[in-house]
Amino acid sequence: MTWRTPSSLKWLIVNYSRLQGEVMLLERQSAESDRQAAEHRRLWEDAKRNLQAIECTLGMHEIKVDPEDIEQVQPHVNKPMYRHGAMTRKILTTLKSAQGWMSTGDVVRHVTGHTYENTDHELYEKIRRSFRNRMRAMVAKGQVERQPSGGYREHTLWRLPQRDD
Repeated sequence: MTWRTPSSLKWLIVNYSRLQGEVMLLERQSAESDRQAAEHRRLWEDAKRNLQAIECTLGMHEIKVDPEDIEQVQPHVNKPMYRHGAMTRKILTTLKSAQGWMSTGDVVRHVTGHTYENTDHELYEKIRRSFRNRMRAMVAKGQVERQPSGGYREHTLWRLPQRDD
């Protein structure tokens, strides 16, 4: 004799399973957010303590400077991915080894090893955008040629300039 699971029970089991997975995911994300918040709090306290120490030292200097008169300088939020000129060199090396047209995604994969599938999607898009911007600047300088995409979903292609022999 076979036993048939009622559809209402199956629906409850499936919903329970999905919600259980969602709870576990949110729990992990919450723990990571708490860890990041604690790290930011520690960095903030260190910076504030250093600021107070410098403020105290300014007060002891023979030339009096009011700390309120010193204008703030905002730090860079987006740190560059590579040292100055390194990205350009890596792009040129990759295009030279390809000896033909390459899409932006292919260049990113050859230089960094990142693909849309194996990397966080937001991080990948940020990396891809920075490579695309760099290659556009290289086109303006004549270091690279660009073949625009034919349509909405087609990729822009890049290559080293070809000499007319």
